[in-house]
Amino acid sequence: MEISRINVYLANGDKIKANGNIGFDDTLVVSFKIIEGKNGLFVSFPMHSYEDNDGKTQYVNDFYFLDKSLRDFVEESIFKTYYDELDGVEKTKTPSKGSRSSYKRK
Repeated sequence: MEISRINVYLANGDKIKANGNIGFDDTLVVSFKIIEGKNGLFVSFPMHSYEDNDGKTQYVNDFYFLDKSLRDFVEESIFKTYYDELDGVEKTKTPSKGSRSSYKRK
């Protein structure tokens, strides 16, 4: 499985730092968010929530990796694109809202 593209859209949120999508083999595109958590930035893939029998909210991933090394590679690629976009914004001194970065690899 190869990454065919990564798009990152910077956000001005306190916790949500960017939204984006990643394409695999030019056949599957999955959205993601880059979020500032207690332990730093992390990539969040699609999930949904539901209430369990005790009334507690539970979260279930809609998309996940079976191979940790693949997940690590994908996250590293997303963060590279994210930091490239941040560097571009700082160099041009333009506002980050709505900024976009794309990475395409064959």
